[in-house]
Amino acid sequence: MKKIIFNTITILGISLLFSGQVLAQGMMGFPSSSISNATIQSQQQEEQEGKTLRAKLTRKNLKTRKRI
Repeated sequence: MKKIIFNTITILGISLLFSGQVLAQGMMGFPSSSISNATIQSQQQEEQEGKTLRAKLTRKNLKTRKRI
């Protein structure tokens, strides 16, 4: 059992020691890219729709269908 634990720790230590630099691409494009006004307006509209829906749900003004 001690050998298994020792080997696991040794392998993890060696892999961390030689890992080096990680090259990964960002999820939202490149940091130097600019966001267009159309994208900003679209997101603001979606946020407003979400706020309106949430307000309706909290006031319970939203009518739902009955399940049969």
